[in-house]
Amino acid sequence: MLRDKDIIWQCVSCNKCTYDHDVLTQVQKIRDLGGHSHMFAFFPERGSLMDHLPPAPRPQWRRIQLARYLIDYRNHRFDRMGFDANGTLIDFGLPQGEIDAVIDAGTAFRTSGCPGKEANDISACDRPYGDSPPRDIASYPFKLNRDDIRKARRQIDAGMGGGSARRGRR
Repeated sequence: MLRDKDIIWQCVSCNKCTYDHDVLTQVQKIRDLGGHSHMFAFFPERGSLMDHLPPAPRPQWRRIQLARYLIDYRNHRFDRMGFDANGTLIDFGLPQGEIDAVIDAGTAFRTSGCPGKEANDISACDRPYGDSPPRDIASYPFKLNRDDIRKARRQIDAGMGGGSARRGRR
């Protein structure tokens, strides 16, 4: 954990073996301390000591990115979210319209980290493709276009049981 004056940052990594509940518990703890989390999807680079480990599946990663953004920047609480017996996020605990608006803005899926000049929720840490190859972007180092947002929405839907299961409260 990094403490800089009144700012607390902690890096949180996510891979296929990570439970949504565990990651988001940590995000909420950091937020409760007054900090923000910096997240990245585990990316097993060829030739590294961990190249045999699985990367974070995109549906899981998108779920966690969205939930983390809600906790860090929308003052939403982890305890309002729902999880299944395996620790998988199944309900964001917000009205569908609010979830749709956050998804449509695309900011939740951008590289996270130190606050940038553009806005507090847009990171200055925009290292391109630091956690994924360009053909399968995990954290976008640029503003998402309509196609990117549609793809992120499809990935969330796939991770929430398919269909329109973005799991908002109507």
